Amino acid sequence: MKKSLIVNISQLATVQNTTSPITGDYAKKLAIYSDVKLEISDGKFSRIILNDEKIDLAEYNEIIDAEHQCVLPGLVDSHTHCVFPAYRDDEFDLRLKGATYLEILENGGGILASSDKLSKTSADQLLTDLIKRLDTMISYGTTCVEIKSGYGLSFDNEIKMLEVIREANKKHIIDIVPTFMGAHAIPGNFKGNTKGYISEIKRMIDEVSEKKLAVFNDIFCEKGVFSVDESREILEYGKSKGLLPKIHADEIVPLGASELACEVGAISAEHLLATTDKSIEMLSEYGVIANLLPVTALFLMKEPARARKFIESNCAVAISSDCNPGSSMTESMQLVIAIACLNMKLTIEEAIVAATFNAACAIDKQQVLGSIEPGKQADCIIIRGDNYRILPYHIGMNNVSGVVKKGNYLRIPSLVTIN
Repeated sequence: MKKSLIVNISQLATVQNTTSPITGDYAKKLAIYSDVKLEISDGKFSRIILNDEKIDLAEYNEIIDAEHQCVLPGLVDSHTHCVFPAYRDDEFDLRLKGATYLEILENGGGILASSDKLSKTSADQLLTDLIKRLDTMISYGTTCVEIKSGYGLSFDNEIKMLEVIREANKKHIIDIVPTFMGAHAIPGNFKGNTKGYISEIKRMIDEVSEKKLAVFNDIFCEKGVFSVDESREILEYGKSKGLLPKIHADEIVPLGASELACEVGAISAEHLLATTDKSIEMLSEYGVIANLLPVTALFLMKEPARARKFIESNCAVAISSDCNPGSSMTESMQLVIAIACLNMKLTIEEAIVAATFNAACAIDKQQVLGSIEPGKQADCIIIRGDNYRILPYHIGMNNVSGVVKKGNYLRIPSLVTIN
């Protein structure tokens, strides 16, 4: 049995005794421990040790020195599109000059541009690029990431994406949760024939289910993409094949996607920039997690989702990076937490809960990840400061000095050394 001990912890902050998503006032609270040690046994947390408790250091294979810094659960990024073939910085420039997301999409940009390039990119190249992004993510404290397909938009290319995601999960220490999203857009060869593309999506779902390439089935339910009825058909078919539903909902227009999320039993509804008060209450009632994407709203120069309204309505809130080349080009969950506080008015505690335990709930990993508790996988981060408030406060910097992933310690060097 490998036993490790993290010592010289100034503060340990986490949620505790949790089995379901955290809502309302409970999201404002963290369990705080000062001057403690954290024991890890065979890749799992085993106990939090008070500093006055006598222990024998000879029992441990590894002593990890936190250097009087703060320890938090590993960050969970529960919504990304981080398999892609190229940047779309040209679109960023166009938006700064006044173009809207839908205008870019209608002129062959957006998702369709990425799809075209992905069809010409080998699986090996996609995997190489993805591994680099995962390296960046873990260096910034993300220890688990959900990754969607959706830039394939054809049978062969959607399967190629999911197989790349599977291979990355074998090669990289980060835990990856795969989501099928063939219903991300309607490809040009099916323009005016959405019904035909839905049939093709069902064929993809059959293959995904048979090969166990994904856990979730997501869809972009939006004006000009998939209607509520079309989304229902695709999500229900996915459920019949064992894929749990998620929905990109109310990003631009409130079509009723949030209500559909409740109807089909979606684990989460994502984006939610345009969600109505009534829909927020319904999401709360049905226990659908509101997965909000703070950087995306900033990137698109849109009003952010009404995080305070979701929390006041006792709806569970998660936050994610939405890492993608078109509308949120960041791998940093630290930035996501900071923007959630500054633009969405979350408290620091609410943002940390949303980026750890509630994010784990949004990908059905709460029994394993998202908090520092005995028996859970030993995923945690050490941040460059003596308390958790540093994480969103010291904005634009990598505040992570060390990552423990499945009990393995990864020291993150500072980019700047002052002699």
